[in-house]
Amino acid sequence: MQGDSDRKIQVPPTNRQAGQERMRNASAGLKMPGSDVSVDSKVREHRMQQERLTREEMEQKRREARRRQLESGRTTHEDDRIKREEETGSMKQEEKRPLSKKEIAWKKKIKKLWLILAGEVIALALLMVGFVVNYVNSKMNQMNINELDENEILMNEGLSNVTKEEYTTIALFGLDSRDVTSDKGNRSDCIIIAAINNKTKEVRLISIFRDTYLQVADRGGDYDGVYTKVTHAYAYGGPKAAIETLNKNLDLQITEYATVNFASLTKVIDDLGGVVVNVDEDERQSINIWLPETASIAGMSYSNVYETGDIVLDGLQATTYCRIRNIGQGDIDRAGRQREVIGAILDKAKQSDLVTLNKVIDDVLPDVSTSLTKKEMLGLLSGVFDYTISEGEGFPFIYKLSMVDNLSVEVPADLEKNVELLHQYLYDAVLSDTTISASTDTASDAIKNYTGVVAPEDPDFRGGF
Repeated sequence: MQGDSDRKIQVPPTNRQAGQERMRNASAGLKMPGSDVSVDSKVREHRMQQERLTREEMEQKRREARRRQLESGRTTHEDDRIKREEETGSMKQEEKRPLSKKEIAWKKKIKKLWLILAGEVIALALLMVGFVVNYVNSKMNQMNINELDENEILMNEGLSNVTKEEYTTIALFGLDSRDVTSDKGNRSDCIIIAAINNKTKEVRLISIFRDTYLQVADRGGDYDGVYTKVTHAYAYGGPKAAIETLNKNLDLQITEYATVNFASLTKVIDDLGGVVVNVDEDERQSINIWLPETASIAGMSYSNVYETGDIVLDGLQATTYCRIRNIGQGDIDRAGRQREVIGAILDKAKQSDLVTLNKVIDDVLPDVSTSLTKKEMLGLLSGVFDYTISEGEGFPFIYKLSMVDNLSVEVPADLEKNVELLHQYLYDAVLSDTTISASTDTASDAIKNYTGVVAPEDPDFRGGF
């Protein structure tokens, strides 16, 4: 019995213990009883290699996915957001219930009301456009439109098209006559070239002194060496001849003009409530001397001017102020006064209400003759409140007051030099001797040879001598 009690009883190992035993033996490279798997160092190495390859493949896949995301412009967060929105949208759609008949009828009614409202808005807009078009046409019909054939207007050859494309250049003429539709017989008392920068809307004005000695067309329209005051060009051949005179002598490419008489200038200024100009004592006295003549031309009564300095002049007074030429430098100072009044009119018009502007239009348009079409005028008027007016200049820049053929004239001292300065002022252009046309070069030599007037040696000299 004792021997039996001393015998060791072996208890079968549990599954867990058996598994642990196998793991220990596997680590030692042993072969487990009842198992055909032999785990040795080569097996372990093979498994580690497989795991390493798997990690590299996963990393490569992650890099490839990231590259595709960057190429598509989306991030993982954006993909998640889009996915959530799609899921939310689908859930919302699933939650929607069918509309009742009453709800369907109500939706149809709302849609119909919106369509009716949209139709009324469109109809109202069309009516307003129609009204504006009819209004503008009715105003434009008051003008005297005299379209000129651009191909028949004389210009010098070899001129650059840059200024023609970037600027709108218009010749403005002021007449003493009541009849602005007359093509001939009236001298232009005022000649202004307006260059409008189509991009910046800056307007540069230059007055051509009416007594400037230039080549003009004769009464038959031929340029055969007739040299006289530029103001005679309008009287000899109307606006077309006046434009061609500017083109031929000054290398310009003007095709459009507008003519207005001084009577309409008087009415416009009165409609605006007068304009502010600076009047000195000599000018005040001259205004009062010439007021009766201006009033007679306009058929209006007048009142004298009693003050000097910055004062408000009415229509007749301001128009007379523009016509003064017997004081100071005569025609040169008069051109400056004309530019001053034009600038004052534009400034006052910008501050006026629609009722006032409508009256101005009604008063001035019947006294305007122009080659501009309605479309061209609308294009110019559309940006009128964006225009900025320059201080202005006078032409010639260099001149001599002379008596030529018993006429008191301003002779350009070197016409070529003056043309260069004109283009520099109007268009910021720099001309050289090679860009002056043959026609202008011929006119410059003819004026110099006939009058004997040459420019001062000082290259910076400007003005009269």
